[in-house]
Amino acid sequence: MPRSGADLLVWQISGPYLADVDWKVNLSLASSTASSLRKPWVQLALYLEETGAARKEVVMELDKAQLDMMIEAVSNLRQATARIPL
Repeated sequence: MPRSGADLLVWQISGPYLADVDWKVNLSLASSTASSLRKPWVQLALYLEETGAARKEVVMELDKAQLDMMIEAVSNLRQATARIPL
């Protein structure tokens, strides 16, 4: 919840925000096409909230390369938003 007038303004004009994250690492040992696979992957659940709306869950499965790309994109986004004067 907003704590000040500025927070209230941002709360009112912004869209959904990331409220929570849940993750787990899995290891695929085999598949229907390969008897020995041993491929690690991450299941990532993002929980988004918006004022007056129900919480939304976005679930994705990522291999290491996809996870690395996502971490880099989020890091770049964080750096860019940190430069925005409030």
